[in-house]
Amino acid sequence: MSANGAPSKHIGASRSEARRFSRAVSTPWGYEVSVRPMISVVDAAKLTVKSADPPVLVLEDEQLDGMLSGLTPTLLTDQYEREAVALLAELPEDPLID
Repeated sequence: MSANGAPSKHIGASRSEARRFSRAVSTPWGYEVSVRPMISVVDAAKLTVKSADPPVLVLEDEQLDGMLSGLTPTLLTDQYEREAVALLAELPEDPLID
């Protein structure tokens, strides 16, 4: 992938972060949580992605809303709600919030 003619290592980094996040979430939840790596490019005059089917979804910022709203969730609503509540309960209190 290159933006404005400058090559980047964002594809590899995004894949690595997706794997890392999947492991971090799957282990405590007790089941496999798949994570699709995605990059949103903002204000690039030229964006080049060499592969027609890259391992990472690369979008320009104006494509983001349409693409995300068209994806099918992989977690069931009750799974998401249960896990989100559990994760929020583990967060430390924010000293800036009264």
